Amino acid sequence: GPCEFLLSDIADDVIPHFGERLMNVEMTDEERKLEDHGASHRKRVAEESLVHSMDPQLSAIRKGLWSVLPKRIVRCMRWDDLERAVCGDPNPSAAQLRDNMTIQLSATRENFLIRLLEELSGEQRSQLLCFTCGQKRLPIAKKLKIMENAESLEHLPRAQSCLGLLTVPQYNLYEVFRDKLIAAIAHPLEMELA
Repeated sequence: GPCEFLLSDIADDVIPHFGERLMNVEMTDEERKLEDHGASHRKRVAEESLVHSMDPQLSAIRKGLWSVLPKRIVRCMRWDDLERAVCGDPNPSAAQLRDNMTIQLSATRENFLIRLLEELSGEQRSQLLCFTCGQKRLPIAKKLKIMENAESLEHLPRAQSCLGLLTVPQYNLYEVFRDKLIAAIAHPLEMELA
């Protein structure tokens, strides 16, 4: 159990600075009275070590954040507002996506795309963004380029995420366009689907 682990030498290897802190942290009077061979003391030191193991990294993140956004502003923000300000919106709107696209499709397929963007959920629009450029949130470095390709209508749309390029076969029906694009964005890592 946990007591055996904390009494073993393995705890020193797994818990950051555990052995060092164990030597420097005094036993409390209550811990001295217990007859658990120091297990309570080791447990308290282990918890403190784990809770504070990331303090230098968190301090650096905090310092960097406060160099961009003053403390007084950060303290007034809710966590989700701060996340959106720093990381972007996790569920981009159809209009936001369109503003970040250069569409080079026939008029019919451009209408298919615009209609589909409106119908997709925010999460699906984020998947489309990730499929096309490898990034789930806006802003992006450069506009996405959406083009037609000459592949068979059996193929799914393809993306070259390094280029921010999405190529779509020349589907003639909206339902086929929608289903194929949704299938492609739902399985971005499964290359054999293409």
